[in-house]
This record gives sequence, structure tokens and C-alpha cells, in this order.
Amino acid sequence: MKLTIAGLLAVSLPIISSPVWRVAAADSAKNADEQPLLDIEYQWANAYLSGDAEKLASILSRDYVQTNTRARVTDKEEEVSDLRKGTFRYEKFETTQMKVQLYGDAAVVTGLIAAKGTDEASGKTIEGQMRMTDTFIRQGGRWQVVASQTTLAPEPQHAAH
Repeated sequence: MKLTIAGLLAVSLPIISSPVWRVAAADSAKNADEQPLLDIEYQWANAYLSGDAEKLASILSRDYVQTNTRARVTDKEEEVSDLRKGTFRYEKFETTQMKVQLYGDAAVVTGLIAAKGTDEASGKTIEGQMRMTDTFIRQGGRWQVVASQTTLAPEPQHAAH
């Protein structure tokens, strides 16, 4: 059974059996200031894929807030707890079109995520795309995510033959 990406974000964070994660070559940092933020995005996705709740906890700020595609709002404690429970398993998590905007000790990273996985409780396959916006702050020389928001993205249109 196939659900929309809305279903994907309605479930808890994942544990992975066979991770596929990619940042497109075109998403490489334009300068050294952007690279640490792209590295954190990579580490964040890998934490989800591998079920590494401690890594996730180190990336998210104490006052982190997530708003998903269904307008559900969660905090750091809930996100980390959900990952520890392992109620979702990703087969694919690809991030492309990454862009970094720097504002001194704040930054915004946007991109497109294509994901596929299984809700372990229901056994349902969930697949889709979403646009993401992640907001970072740098405190004590270290970047952390303070907010994340995802929006459903339409599936790519294929040309008719």
C-alpha cells in the first residue's frame, strides 16, 4: 500500500536497514562558510537512517521545533524519542537542490527531499517528495538546528509522448 509524504511525516523518525542518502554534486558549498551546514544536513540524514538518536540530539538545539507537512509541531525531546523507538524505516532519503543563506550567526538551508520507507507499525510503504527549510544558529562557534519545516512537493511531471 502506498501513502503520500504527508503520511511519511506523520509517523516517527526512522531506523534504517539499507540507507541511501545523497547530496547532489551541484549542492556543494560555494565557500568554506557553507560547507559546515551542508555537513550537518548530511549527518542529520544519516542519524535518521541509522537510528543514531545521540547524533540527532547533538544536531538539534535545546529549543528546536519541527513543523511537518501536516502542521504537527514537535520539539527536540519528541524527535529524539521517536528516533529511539524506531517506528519507521527508510529505504531512500535523497536531498537535492540544497541552498545555503548565511546571516552572520544564523543560516537557512533549503532543499528538496525524496524519501521512501516503511511504517513498521502498519507495514505500509510511504513515498514522496517535500521541500524543506532548516534554520540554524551558531553559538559558541558551533552550528545547531533551531527550526525545521517541511512542505509537500508535487511529484515531477513527465512529458507526454
